[in-house]
Amino acid sequence: AMWKLLILTATTIVSPVYAQTCAQADAALAQAYTQMKEGGSHSYAGSANENQRETAETRFHQTLSTYLQQSDSWACRFPRTTRAGIIIHTAPNGRLRSFSWDAQSGGTLREYHNLFQYRTPSGRSATQKGEGILTGIYSDTLGQHGTAYFVTSIGKYSNTLYGQSLSVWQISNDGLRPLNIIRTSKATNTLSYEYSASHSGRNEDFAYDARSKTISFPLVPKADANHPDAAYGAAQVSNRRIRYRFNGEQFVRLN
Repeated sequence: AMWKLLILTATTIVSPVYAQTCAQADAALAQAYTQMKEGGSHSYAGSANENQRETAETRFHQTLSTYLQQSDSWACRFPRTTRAGIIIHTAPNGRLRSFSWDAQSGGTLREYHNLFQYRTPSGRSATQKGEGILTGIYSDTLGQHGTAYFVTSIGKYSNTLYGQSLSVWQISNDGLRPLNIIRTSKATNTLSYEYSASHSGRNEDFAYDARSKTISFPLVPKADANHPDAAYGAAQVSNRRIRYRFNGEQFVRLN
């Protein structure tokens, strides 16, 4: 079955009710996330409380989405929030960044949420929801398409099955929109693959080389029918990589 790590839905741009400073927002977010962890299903203190976790997550998300719509929020590095466990990635051009966190509500398969912050062409700061845990953001200029953003993410589906994806986006005044310029059996904005967690090595990640405008990711051979992972349809990551290069219009496969 095809899986998706990244699902984006547009959110309305709303003016904050009141302006917060970086320090105020950072403290409130760190406190809310700490309460999510204390009440969450992974709590070691025996303090799991779904009502507390849900209330804290609502407060966390409202505080974050409201603050990120302030133009001065781009200068905030959220030191306390990141120490609490929130993962932040920023595009090299500074116009898109992501905030990913563990919802503290799952079992073995953890549930991750994320929120994007972006600057629209008209200069406004806005947010958009996503799912999954993001691992990086690249940006590059792609000819007639203008600036494109490459978002990489990872998912864990069992103790043995992982997946990664790379998707290509553009920023418009209406939100983040998919840029369908990867040529597979059809034009798409996403490449993805699954693999067994039992492999060793560091070849499993997506990469983007701006100099040659090439996306690469590892080839994952189909599991042998007698292999324990065969039922999952994914095997160990090989040393070979699949490459897609931008030809001026689309990313096309090289090998």
